[in-house]
Amino acid sequence: EHHNNNEFNCCISNLSFASNDINLAKAHTLDKTQPILLKKMAVNFFKDFNTQKYQITLKCNDDYYLTLDNEKKLLDRIYLVYDDNFRVVYTDANRIVDELLETGEIDFKLLSYNSLDYTLKVLVYSDEEITEIQHTQDKDGNFMIIVPDSKKDEFFFNSIPPKKELYEKDE
Repeated sequence: EHHNNNEFNCCISNLSFASNDINLAKAHTLDKTQPILLKKMAVNFFKDFNTQKYQITLKCNDDYYLTLDNEKKLLDRIYLVYDDNFRVVYTDANRIVDELLETGEIDFKLLSYNSLDYTLKVLVYSDEEITEIQHTQDKDGNFMIIVPDSKKDEFFFNSIPPKKELYEKDE
């Protein structure tokens, strides 16, 4: 099974063994609905064969808030770590996509992940008018992409890589 439905992407982290029934179920559900969600959120999953764990990655292409400790946080990325069970990971990825398409929210209590990690979105404000997509670096040397509101429909991420240290951390 190719996790991202791209038969030419044979990276080991993009492959799993799945029964034909599960593969067909994924083909008729997640593989069709996930692309519809892309401009709002990229949802993908990966397997680390060293630790035998999976990770669902979510990249927020639109504003997504999560309430943690009674405080709303604007998120950029979410990482969910799972045990070695393709069916559970596929089911959760499908649930995430369906919930986001139907309600715009994720009920994390209904998911079966072992651990959750996230990265906050960094907002950059400028006095100058920005009309084109720009690449720059912050004061610490981190690369940044600045996307003006007028270009948000043209620019979005379709995937982010897993956070490798989370595989080890969760053991």
